[in-house]
Amino acid sequence: MSKNMDFVPLIDCYSSLLTEKQRNVIELYYYDDLSLSEIAEHTHTTRQGVYDNAKRAEYYLIDLENKLGFVKKSNRLNKLLDEIDIQSQKIVSLNESNSCEIVNIAENISQLVENGKNFLIDL
Repeated sequence: MSKNMDFVPLIDCYSSLLTEKQRNVIELYYYDDLSLSEIAEHTHTTRQGVYDNAKRAEYYLIDLENKLGFVKKSNRLNKLLDEIDIQSQKIVSLNESNSCEIVNIAENISQLVENGKNFLIDL
């Protein structure tokens, strides 16, 4: 089983929906970078049992993302928030020739972007 780091955002989002065994195995494998043999030793199970739990967890994570799409939506929202932030910084850079109101609006936009990113972290 080779590590596919695309699973990390899925684990971050959906790990609470895995069984305790699956969550434990998948976190040891991806977060702690343990091999299947090391996990088997750590959990007092067979390597095959670890492999089966990990594979089931991966398939379940993929299925959840295909059905719910939270990671994809979160990534899209992050990109949009980054673009809003870039645009607001452009407005701030124009402050020498524009009114203070424009600068205030740009700062408000930056704060909204920060609030949006914090919201995503809390999801």
